[in-house]
Amino acid sequence: MRRNSASPVHLRPVRALALLVTLAGVMLSTGAFITPASTQPLLVKPKPSATALAPATLSPRDGAFVEGTQTVASTPTTADDSVVSLWADEGRLEATPTVGTSRISFDVGTNSIEARYGNHLLVNGEHRIDLPDLVDERTTLEVPNDALVQGENTVQVVTGTIQSSCGTNHDDFVVSNV
Repeated sequence: MRRNSASPVHLRPVRALALLVTLAGVMLSTGAFITPASTQPLLVKPKPSATALAPATLSPRDGAFVEGTQTVASTPTTADDSVVSLWADEGRLEATPTVGTSRISFDVGTNSIEARYGNHLLVNGEHRIDLPDLVDERTTLEVPNDALVQGENTVQVVTGTIQSSCGTNHDDFVVSNV
């Protein structure tokens, strides 16, 4: 085997050892060395609060460009929490507290819900939530909490109709896993 004159193989371990010794000397002389963890005092870090980890959500989303008059809503992301104040452009906004919203989720079958029929949910016989076009998917709709009552609530799925050449056409669809 031919030896390379610029870097002889038999001198490589010696050079590596010399480099390590030099680095150790530099680190010790400058104080740039790592102390073992056992010699460092234990510090108890405070646990961040849930609100520090999960700030309130905004609608429209933070950073959205809006024009004209825009309603802004904020909801807490942590259970049993509340939104204390809203700020925009370094100024506090006057806000009206609400009782918030709840959600209802369900699956729609492959035969779809069509908005043109006027299909809707009726909450406790009074609050109407129009259903959008939905096909073979799981959907979640918001229900204002002021439409709900303490105890048992009823949610009716109401199918709509349209007039066609055959007469009145009732929309038919499957809703499951409410």
